[in-house]
Amino acid sequence: MSMHYWVAQHISDLFRNEPRNIGVFVRNEEQMAARFIGETENSQIDGRKLKGFSRPEVYRQWVEFWKDQIPRNRPEDLVKSSGSHYRVVSAGKVSDTDNDTPEMVVNYLYSLLVSEGGLKEALENEEDSLEDPAISLQDDLITTLMENELLESDDLFIHHPIRKNVKIPGKNLSHTPAFVQENGSLYVMEPIDFTQSRKKYSKDHAGLSAYMFRDIRDSISNVSSIAIVKVTEEDLEVEDVQYGMAVLENEADIVNWLDSKQKSQFIDSCIEVAA
Repeated sequence: MSMHYWVAQHISDLFRNEPRNIGVFVRNEEQMAARFIGETENSQIDGRKLKGFSRPEVYRQWVEFWKDQIPRNRPEDLVKSSGSHYRVVSAGKVSDTDNDTPEMVVNYLYSLLVSEGGLKEALENEEDSLEDPAISLQDDLITTLMENELLESDDLFIHHPIRKNVKIPGKNLSHTPAFVQENGSLYVMEPIDFTQSRKKYSKDHAGLSAYMFRDIRDSISNVSSIAIVKVTEEDLEVEDVQYGMAVLENEADIVNWLDSKQKSQFIDSCIEVAA
C-alpha cells in the first residue's frame, strides 16, 4: 500500500526563488492528513514559532484555507490555487505503508522534509529507533570526516569544507541533504543504511533521496550526487533493498561504506575537493 504526498512551501523573495518547506499533505484512498509549521497538539498555530515569517498573519490565512480544503480530499485543487509566495507542489508517494494511518505518515514526512531534525528525527519517531543503525551510519560519517579534518567547524581552516544540513533549492522543493561540499561544483551527499531491520524505511529514504538528487540537479548546474550506503550481500537479497539501490543508482554515484576501498576513495576525493 502507498500514499501520495504534497508539500506546502513559502517563497519570501520571489527574485531569489528559494522555497522553504512549511507543511505536508498525505492522502490514502479514503482520507487526507496535513501538518504545518507552528502547529500545536490541538492543531492551533503558535505565533511564537513563526519568527521566520515576515507576515505571519498571511501564513495563518493560508493554513486556514488549506485546512478548509482538506476535508474535500482534493490536494490537486490546492496545487491549482497556489499563490506567488505560498504554493503546494506534488512530491510523490511513500510506498509500503502497511497499516500506517495518514497521520502517522504525515508526521514521518514532516520530520523528514520540514522539521530541522530531518531524517534523524523521523527515524526517532519509529518504535525501533533506539536499535536503528541508520543513525550510527551518519555518526560514523561525521566521525570519519572530523578525523580527516573535512567537516566544517570554527577551528578548521580549509577552503572548501564539508557542511551539514545546508538548505539547497531544487526545481520543485527546498531540500536539506545530510552533507554538501562546494568547489566549482556542488557535491550533494546523503547516507542511506540498508542494514537496518525495517527495510521499508531504507527503501523510502532511498526514494526520497533519489528525488532530492534529481530535483537539485534540475535546478543547479554542475551538481554531483553521492549516495553513501551501508549494505551487505545478504541485504541485497531483499526486494526492498534491491529497489532502493536501483533508484539510487539511477540518480547518484554509490559509495558502500562497508567497502574499505570505496570508503578510502571517497575520503580522498573529498580531501582533493577541500584543497
